[in-house]
Amino acid sequence: MTTVNANVTRGKTFVPDAQGIYPVTIDGLHQLGVPTVSVNLSGQIVNADIDAAAAIDPLKLADMAADGIQVKRTARATYDFSVHGGVSGDIELGITAAAAAVVTIPNNAIVTRAWWDVTDPLTSGGSAQVAFKVEGAADLQTAAVLGTHGTAGLHEGIPVDSAATMVKLTAARNLVMTISVADLTAGILTLFVEYVVSL
Repeated sequence: MTTVNANVTRGKTFVPDAQGIYPVTIDGLHQLGVPTVSVNLSGQIVNADIDAAAAIDPLKLADMAADGIQVKRTARATYDFSVHGGVSGDIELGITAAAAAVVTIPNNAIVTRAWWDVTDPLTSGGSAQVAFKVEGAADLQTAAVLGTHGTAGLHEGIPVDSAATMVKLTAARNLVMTISVADLTAGILTLFVEYVVSL
């Protein structure tokens, strides 16, 4: 429960809308002063309530470029053979509503750590290899056979929280898995990338 100090205009009545939500408007509720009105805001503000909801994430990312206390971000991007296929080459990672999508890291981001979780082992009819990148080729992980990178469980990437292994972006970039030597025939993994934003 959130408590809001407010001046309530005499004779005003809060009436629920079609969804059963009691709207708090400038006309019916003015901030400052007394009396105190308790308004339950839990779950009442959702993306559908905000115009241009797609602009919310870029706005939050832009805030990271300002000095002050910040929280390290973690990007998550999934590869699923049933969605992306397994043809050799670059595959931009991410899934939205069961369709292939992309996960983008902002310009001037410094990637501090990367790892991935294989939940369905990667398989191939040949000697396929996989690598991961964001700024340049294999900067998150160099290519290796599936027995190294594609077995079930957690795998560590190149950036491991040391300056020597970090990667700084020169533009907004997508998270990419590179398949080489042979095609994949199955597998699911999720790549995690931690980063902060610099100048």
